[in-house]
Amino acid sequence: GYGLILSRDWLYRPNRVAVIHPDRVKVDWDDDGARRYEVDRQPVAAADMVHLMGMCLPGEPTAMSPIAYARHCIGLGLAAEQYGGRFFAQGAHLSGIINVEGNLDRAGARQMKEAFESSHSGMANAHAVGILSGGAKWQQISVPPEDAQFLGTRAAATLDIAMLYGIPPHMLGQVDRTTSWGTGIEQQGLGFLSYTLEPWIGIFEDAWTAMLPRGTVARLDTTALLRTDTAGRFAAYTQARTSGVLTINEARARENMAPVAGGDDPFAPLNSAHSGAPDAPDVPNDPMPPGE
Repeated sequence: GYGLILSRDWLYRPNRVAVIHPDRVKVDWDDDGARRYEVDRQPVAAADMVHLMGMCLPGEPTAMSPIAYARHCIGLGLAAEQYGGRFFAQGAHLSGIINVEGNLDRAGARQMKEAFESSHSGMANAHAVGILSGGAKWQQISVPPEDAQFLGTRAAATLDIAMLYGIPPHMLGQVDRTTSWGTGIEQQGLGFLSYTLEPWIGIFEDAWTAMLPRGTVARLDTTALLRTDTAGRFAAYTQARTSGVLTINEARARENMAPVAGGDDPFAPLNSAHSGAPDAPDVPNDPMPPGE
């Protein structure tokens, strides 16, 4: 990924960055071994480019796309898609044939075909009784199992794509089998965050931190990806409140709720008055004023 810094503030900190399509950017090495950038065939200073890199081979100025890395298995999946389209759309296999003793002319063959289809095609004629005269015989043609293996090939191609990008199979529609990502959608989401998103999140955080003032660090909040069911979340909030990790307002903020007065004390007791509440005024035993 590439970002072009368009302007900076008076401290030379970037305040406008435009995302640039990779096809518009050319990267190579200069004589000093540093990267040299061109955008739309115009040279751009390396200090004005934000370059996010993933997998990279030694000596290469740019990273490698997972698609370029595994173009062979992707080509196999595309070939299976094309074969499947021809298999069904072009009628590669007939459902059956009608054997007739003797020879039929073109008109007679068409008439027998149309009469048979009108009587036996469609849902209304399903499982109906068929009658053939004139010595005609019906011979059904089944699809060989080898020719139907492209369905398994397509499923394997989907798993290959999930493997290349580190995506749990259920995110690509493969929900009919077990997986090593974990049991349940929640565990698979945690694995996706830990093994796939965390490296990319680190790359983005490092890029944004480099453009911030010294001492400021960019962090991406991933708590939304870790949200469990309501009972699980509130049990975790209660435990965090008991140990003083979260305040009331911090827990409410995670639920997109407005803060409350006095909800910023992490040591407020859960079953009594707030620790910062003023003492109640003394009330005399006799509420009547003196002399009355």
